[in-house]
Amino acid sequence: MFSKQQQVIKIDSSSFSLNAIASKHSHQVAWAVREVPKRIAELQSTWEQMLSVHLKRVHNEDRVGNR
Repeated sequence: MFSKQQQVIKIDSSSFSLNAIASKHSHQVAWAVREVPKRIAELQSTWEQMLSVHLKRVHNEDRVGNR
C-alpha cells in the first residue's frame, strides 16, 4: 500500500516537472506553432518550382533529342 502512494507521488512530481519544462519553453512552442507551417509552405513552393524547372528541362531535352 505504501509503495502505491509513493508511485503516485512520483507520477505527480514528474508530471509537475513536465509542466514546468513546458511553461519554461512555451515561447519556443508558440514560435514553432506559428513558424513551422510557414517554413513548410516555403519549402513546398521551392520544391514545386524546382520540379517544374526540371520537368521543363527534361521535356525540352526529349524534344531536341527526337528531332
